[in-house]
Amino acid sequence: MFLVACSQQSKPEFSKPLFSPSVCIEKNCFHTEIASTPAEREYGLMNRTSMPEQSGMIFIFEKEDSYSFWMKDTLIPLDMIRIDSGMNIVGIEEATPCTGPDASCTIYNPGKPASYVLEINYGISKKLGIQTGQKAIITK
Repeated sequence: MFLVACSQQSKPEFSKPLFSPSVCIEKNCFHTEIASTPAEREYGLMNRTSMPEQSGMIFIFEKEDSYSFWMKDTLIPLDMIRIDSGMNIVGIEEATPCTGPDASCTIYNPGKPASYVLEINYGISKKLGIQTGQKAIITK
């Protein structure tokens, strides 16, 4: 089990990929930022006050494993969609913000191995009917 902690105080320099990928599930596509380095994954969506509805962040891991997340200093509620190496959705969690110096943050880990985690705005998964077992596609 790995914990992807979002507690770093300064924003890392996110790598500027040659493309900004979209992650599509059924007919629903999300324009994403990439978090592929340890520093990018640690910072994630911290300190943002909003995110466009069809946007998100894709966390890319070198190996498939059961990764834990928490919402330390993340200001917006999120859906976390876990995707395995076969591009199958293996879990969806609704995560709530956790702020403040004395905050006790929930750790999210469904215990299912994943290679990717897509974070989108809270409630969008239910609204669009996104479910475990569906396929995801990452496009350029």
